[in-house]
Amino acid sequence: MLAAGGVTQAVALDAAKRPTQYVFEHWDTANGLPVAGVKAIARTPDGFLWLGTEEGLVRFDGVEFRTFDLHQQHLGDVNALFVDRGGALWLATTGGAARWLGDRVDPTATYSTTNGLRDNRVEAMAQDASGVMWIGTAGGLHRLTNGALATITTHSGLPHDHVQALLVASDGRLWIGTNGGIARLSHGAIEPGSATTGLPHASVLALHEDASGTIWIGTFAGLARARSGVIVDEVFPLRRSRAPVNGLATDHDGSLWIGTYGEGLVRWRDGRTERFAKGDGLADDFVRGLVVDADDSLWIATDRGGLGRLKDGVITAVTTREGLPNDTVRAVVEDVNGTMWIGTHGGGLAALTGTGVSVMTTRDRLLSNVVFALGAGRRGALWIGTYNGGLNRLDAGRMESVSDAGLEKNRFVTSVFEDAADALWIGTYGGGLLRYAHGVFTTFRAADGLGSDHVWTIADDRRGGLWVGTRAGLSRWNGDRLTPMSPRDGWPSAAVWSLHVSDDGTLWAGTDEGLFRATAARTSRITTSAGLFHDVALGILEDDQGQLWMSSNKGLFRVSRRDLDELAEGRRSTITSYVYGVADGMKTAECNGSTQPSAWRSRDGRLWFATMKGVIVVDPARAALTRPRSHPFIESATVDARVLRGDGVSEPSARAGSRQFEFRYTAPSLRAAERVRYRYRLEPLESAWVEAGTRRTAYYTNLPPGHHRFRVIAAEDGGTWSTDDTATFAFFVEPRVYQTWWFRVSSALGLCAILYAGHRYRLRQVVALERVRTRIASDLHDDLGSSLSQIAILSEVARVGAGDHANVAEPLTRIATLSRESVDAMADIVWAIDPQRDLSMHLTQRLRQVAHELVSMRGMALTFDVEDEGHVELGADTKRHVFLIVKEALHNIARHSGAGEARVTGRIDSGRVRLAIDDNGRGIDARTADAKAVGGQGLRSMRQRAEALGGTLAVCAREGGGTRVSLDVPVR
Repeated sequence: MLAAGGVTQAVALDAAKRPTQYVFEHWDTANGLPVAGVKAIARTPDGFLWLGTEEGLVRFDGVEFRTFDLHQQHLGDVNALFVDRGGALWLATTGGAARWLGDRVDPTATYSTTNGLRDNRVEAMAQDASGVMWIGTAGGLHRLTNGALATITTHSGLPHDHVQALLVASDGRLWIGTNGGIARLSHGAIEPGSATTGLPHASVLALHEDASGTIWIGTFAGLARARSGVIVDEVFPLRRSRAPVNGLATDHDGSLWIGTYGEGLVRWRDGRTERFAKGDGLADDFVRGLVVDADDSLWIATDRGGLGRLKDGVITAVTTREGLPNDTVRAVVEDVNGTMWIGTHGGGLAALTGTGVSVMTTRDRLLSNVVFALGAGRRGALWIGTYNGGLNRLDAGRMESVSDAGLEKNRFVTSVFEDAADALWIGTYGGGLLRYAHGVFTTFRAADGLGSDHVWTIADDRRGGLWVGTRAGLSRWNGDRLTPMSPRDGWPSAAVWSLHVSDDGTLWAGTDEGLFRATAARTSRITTSAGLFHDVALGILEDDQGQLWMSSNKGLFRVSRRDLDELAEGRRSTITSYVYGVADGMKTAECNGSTQPSAWRSRDGRLWFATMKGVIVVDPARAALTRPRSHPFIESATVDARVLRGDGVSEPSARAGSRQFEFRYTAPSLRAAERVRYRYRLEPLESAWVEAGTRRTAYYTNLPPGHHRFRVIAAEDGGTWSTDDTATFAFFVEPRVYQTWWFRVSSALGLCAILYAGHRYRLRQVVALERVRTRIASDLHDDLGSSLSQIAILSEVARVGAGDHANVAEPLTRIATLSRESVDAMADIVWAIDPQRDLSMHLTQRLRQVAHELVSMRGMALTFDVEDEGHVELGADTKRHVFLIVKEALHNIARHSGAGEARVTGRIDSGRVRLAIDDNGRGIDARTADAKAVGGQGLRSMRQRAEALGGTLAVCAREGGGTRVSLDVPVR
């Protein structure tokens, strides 16, 4: 297996948060774990998490679990896992200790009673600065140096031979936790001293050193700590519960995490403890081990609840667990004193201060416990819009209602905004927009320029006016009147849910039809087709890093303001949305909108958004640090269900004829594995990357023989792709015999020889055929033609000699006529089969001659206009049939048409012969078109000849008199 590893930047678990505010995730048998009990846990530098279970060793990449059966490798259950200084994983099992090679045990680094251990039950392992490995077993402590084992037992000063925990401290001393107390090894010898003094229990289960050098000691009945090698005290409150401590870990913020067996998880910081147990979401209170990874996530191995993780998300949720009266939040705003006010749906109004959460309800004169809208006045007043209750004003702790006859009709307040002139603008559900100034209400409705009487949001346009978003479009107040924004200006008539105005006056509007950006120059629409995560932005905020944050009912997302500007100005075609959801700290991805403000930026730069499960808080500066890099890793390559392995030196080979190729890959991303996307390609077969999305398998079939290289890259969703961080698997596909170069060369030479021989054979056949045609033409001309000519001459002589004897002269005349006609026919046959006259120019010359004899010599006018490329090879059949068809047509004109003029026109080229024979005679009708002409083969014979050549013959009467015969045949 090939891997590309690395470490992402760590972000500490924020100690200011309660453990319940972290993101907790859980995996068990329903997610792929072989069993629910996890006995040991470790993380290797390549990004994988390793778990020890009763079913073997399990590897986790953030999405998938892969189990390795250790019993087949003569090892038992995993008791502990250890990662040495070189990043190698060691297994402490009931069958000995072994180094792991990624997918198998290293046979050269496996230790048991057969090669020196006193007991096969290995409980702990450690490595000192010199590289010496220490192995703690149920039979003593072993030192492994260059493959040689040395043993330390109670005879050498150990308090007990059963070693359960090991720790190499920063000062180089080895701490040894046994079933009979603590011992320390320094300079190869056990230091003298009491083994149990200060410990809550003699059985030591876990050891850990924090950044200050304090040694934490987990025992069977609580926790103790030691400084400067001296056990100081037991740690409250575990002293009271006396729960076994199996796991200890320190996060990057300095908090100590304590995994207990029965009391869940405890965080210790600055003398204070906070518990995270089953009632808070932990799957099991019986913790077996802890590990903090490079992303500062805390991984929790439990006895019966599988694997858990606590991580600090980009987002902090404030819910009923933190004191909110209701989890459904409708509005959030900060007043001039820095207090954050939260309007809830049914729980009233909550105030968040540094000291906690306070709540106001109808018992405090709030008009309704459903708070829809909030507005912070510049002089300290808080305006509270309610559902079916109207408007409240809170000032200096005094709650009062604000109403008159106009407002009583509009008790559903959806938005509240105080302008620079201290006028209060109130958006209502169905009652239009109200302006409250000097104790007087003024109402604006759709007839007054409002898009709709249902108002969702109000924003300052930074020029003394207001923007008003309604259920049916946007309107602008210019200080005097309302003007609706027209679709002609690029604005939709759809609902406008949110508004934000940037410092430069750019207006951003979240609508049902996408995000709209408006400047003095243009209005642009941006949708998911360009890369926006969601078309409906319920809330829009801008941070100091130039990012626009938008809430939706599918999660929170951010987009670069510069990218949006460039998109709107046509300087780029797509944008990238960075998406945040439950995995980042939200309790639900569904945010709230339609009542305002559903999003607020506090003075400290944090961003607040209303959701269906509390209010969420984002620190944009912190968010920029939490995008881990994803390093790809090729897990396996199989060919026809056979694993393809290399020896590390040469490329592995796939057998000739292999059909199915499968590559499994991953990118360990324990923080955000669900967001990792992949691209791969098989070189040289593919030159472009194949977009695989979250799919982790690539398939190919029937690969050509030769050298191939499979490559894969990975990136978190919305992150950048780096071809420098690529996992590669090179292999060779063996060729079949017929695919080898020598076989192809031999085959090519053999084929050339066969083709040459065939060409020579065909050439000989053609030459032989032409010789036969020449001989036949010569014999017909010389022998039969000469004889027919002599018969015609002798018949003529005999007819003249017969004088007036009619009974003799008439037959002789008939013989002479037939003899002359036979001579003419024989001449046509000789011309047709003569191979020396196969060119198109010979056909044209012959047709011109025949047309002259049959038409011109009979006193009719003749036009012969046939275009001819001259050197087109026609072949004997084409030449003969075309000639006879034209001759028959001319013969019919001369004998039967009564015409005074005939025309032969057309063209002969390398593709077709197209000819037309026209006359101006009496014409022909459709009923005689198939009739047999007098004295010849007739029109039917002409058509048969054309069809024999694969062509067509058409005969029709010409307009104005006469007949046209059209011939169209291909040249073969």
